[in-house]
This record gives sequence, C-alpha cells and structure tokens, in this order.
Amino acid sequence: DLALSVAQGGSEGAVVTLAAAPEACKTLFCICGVELYKQLAQSLGPAVLTTGIFLPIEEDFLRGSSIPPLEHVAQMYLEMVLKHQPIGPFYLSGVSFGGMVAYEMARQLRLRGQVVASLGIFDTALPQMITLPRRMRAHLALSFRR
Repeated sequence: DLALSVAQGGSEGAVVTLAAAPEACKTLFCICGVELYKQLAQSLGPAVLTTGIFLPIEEDFLRGSSIPPLEHVAQMYLEMVLKHQPIGPFYLSGVSFGGMVAYEMARQLRLRGQVVASLGIFDTALPQMITLPRRMRAHLALSFRR
C-alpha cells in the first residue's frame, strides 16, 4: 500500500516503489507527490523500476508554509536519491513544482560529474502562455526568497 510505504519512511522521507521491475533495469525517480505518478508507473510497466520520492517537507508545501529556495529543496531530494542509487545514470521526472525540483536536481548532478540520462518534466506552462507581467512577478517572488 502506497500510504503505508510513505508512512514507514518516517521523518526522513521514503523512496516508494510504484511499479516493480527486474533488478538490473533502469530506475525512474519521480519527484514530489508520489500519488501523481501511479498511472505513469503502470504505463511504463516492468521495463522500468518506477519510484516516487517522498519527503515530509511536501506536507509543509500543501499547508502553505514558505518554501525554501529551490536549490535547497532539490538538494534534499537529491540526498534521498543518492542513498538509493549512489551513481548514475539517473532518470528523473517531475510534475509541476516537482518538475522544477527535478530540473535543479539534474543540474546539481551534472555539476558533480554524474550522468543524467533522462529528465521528464510534466504539466508546465509554455512561456508564450504566461504574460510578461505574470513572469516578472514570478521572477521577483523567487528573487526575494533568497
């Protein structure tokens, strides 16, 4: 049961298996919102070990608490991934905010000389769909958080 797996992760977080696969296959790490990836895991089937990374900080996000800088959040998820798989190649994916975190994780991994073989980012807005004032507000909000 998914909820039980997350609960067993305790205060440190959890790497939750969403779809089991043979031991020698690739592992896809899905970032933020483990439940969001269940259908993806089912679609990929046994060719990929699909896992979800859960950290207790996700509960803070949902409660509306302030979010630490993206680099810090990505580092927290990256630490969990590296405990599970110390060397690449890495396969990462994220939905919405999880996509931004996965992108930053990939950047940090590459700075460490690691290989990121795949980065999937879902549910993002095209830049042309976001008006200039909205983009400016978003960038200013991010700038002031640091």
